Amino acid sequence: MVVVTDAELPADELYSGQALCKKCGKCQSKCPMKALSKKSFNVHLGDAVIEVPQLDRMRCDWSKRYGLCKEEGPAMIGNKTDVPKPKGKVTIDEIAKACVDRDPIMKNRPCILESCLQHCPAGSEKAS
Repeated sequence: MVVVTDAELPADELYSGQALCKKCGKCQSKCPMKALSKKSFNVHLGDAVIEVPQLDRMRCDWSKRYGLCKEEGPAMIGNKTDVPKPKGKVTIDEIAKACVDRDPIMKNRPCILESCLQHCPAGSEKAS
């Protein structure tokens, strides 16, 4: 979703507390698409360095953007879409083909709750 505006919006301060990621690996193990790698890279924002796991964008999009994986949310609202997960590298052609098999009624109403975020302790009170 995108909001386009010409309003002046103040920038939030960059988070400067302790690292939120505990390197528990739950995001990788809970992802039904296995889109997150154990490898990571650093993002430099101002004086901060944030370590981010490598992401296979096409594998993630299979679930997150196109709602083709029932475990990521479609099944929670009765959507019958559950296209078998591809093995190996996912291509845009495979995604386009798979989109034909989406639930014809619910195909334009994806309900996604990414497992990586759902199970990540960084956003819970338990993380502190």
